[in-house]
Amino acid sequence: MKGLLLKDFALMKGQRRFFLMLLLIGMIPALAGGNVGFLTVYLPFGFCFFTISTISYDEIDNSLPFLLILPVSRREYAGEKYVYGIICGVGTLVLCQLLGIGYGIFHDDFLMIPYFVQGGVTAVIMIVFFAIMIPIQLKFGSEKGRIFLFAIVIAVMGSIAVLNRLLHLSIEAEKAVGFLADIPVWGYILGSIVLCVLALGISYSISVKIMEKKEL
Repeated sequence: MKGLLLKDFALMKGQRRFFLMLLLIGMIPALAGGNVGFLTVYLPFGFCFFTISTISYDEIDNSLPFLLILPVSRREYAGEKYVYGIICGVGTLVLCQLLGIGYGIFHDDFLMIPYFVQGGVTAVIMIVFFAIMIPIQLKFGSEKGRIFLFAIVIAVMGSIAVLNRLLHLSIEAEKAVGFLADIPVWGYILGSIVLCVLALGISYSISVKIMEKKEL
């Protein structure tokens, strides 16, 4: 797995101009309007999409069969994508949180706790995103994978719109929201950890089965 990680980090090094542009675009709202929270969402997900794209890079010029000739099992190949994605995504998120702390030291009006909450929510969404997209990318490739990604985004946006509408119409829904507000912080943290572990575990099992059945 170490060799696969080094390969993907070498790919990242080759795309340094892309990441520099990504950073510059993310810094514009932070510097212009003090919206440091934008970095917490924007940069980690930029690295998420790059992680997914490494699967496409591996398929260029029929490179995947060559990789699997090396002392690398299909199970290790699938697992490496999760490890690499978490290293890049969570590492970038931690860096953004540290930047937020530095920003908050010099700005008294900066709300630190909401910023950390935003970071936690971003981490959970990012991991669930990995859990959904990596098996899809391994199964269908880059072209069909983009279609699935678009469908997922539309479904999430539609679900949020419907939920928002129901919350305004239903008294029972308002009671449910009130119940959620009574859950302690540790309950949300524990629930998020369980959700992430389950999502990654199920996703990894599916990815391994896809790789074992994949014809090269």
